[in-house]
Amino acid sequence: MSKSQRFSKSDWIEVGGLLLKNEGPDALVVDRLCEKAGRTKGSFYHHFKDHSTYLQALIDEWERRNTLDVIEKAARQSGASQQLEALNELTLALDLKLEIAIRQLAGRSQLVGELVQAVDQKRLRFLEDLYISLNRPFAIPPRRIAELEYSAFLGSILLWPTMNSAERSELSAAFTHLLIKASNSEN
Repeated sequence: MSKSQRFSKSDWIEVGGLLLKNEGPDALVVDRLCEKAGRTKGSFYHHFKDHSTYLQALIDEWERRNTLDVIEKAARQSGASQQLEALNELTLALDLKLEIAIRQLAGRSQLVGELVQAVDQKRLRFLEDLYISLNRPFAIPPRRIAELEYSAFLGSILLWPTMNSAERSELSAAFTHLLIKASNSEN
């Protein structure tokens, strides 16, 4: 984009996402955003009332791309099993480096922390609903199954951030298989 073209709100969000995942939460200061964008603070404040408003918009975009769009695409599949499979595939295709960086930012900002917690709850509700839709006699509540699967997903991206997608897919499938098998067992 040339300097003469208007720099949009979504351009600022894109710059922030790149800075966040490549340089970490400390890079999301207005001066660094402006430097990276090649724009002035006036341009930034034209789109965002303050830094908190910017962070809200950044998280809103992350939520749209990495949660709402994923849920919508998975939900298009017929049947809970196919939706779970699609959810796993779509999740593995996400930018996991950004997922890690968002969580680092959440640890430093109360606002972002609260927003990320709300996203986590949406993700958990969708996953729980899928397990309920399987209509199986699980030995543990579907919510607990969803929590175990989601914490395994988050834990794996933190423990093995450079794991390739084939290995991550294999790990996810193995975990899901074990989780469903164990949850069907009698106590």
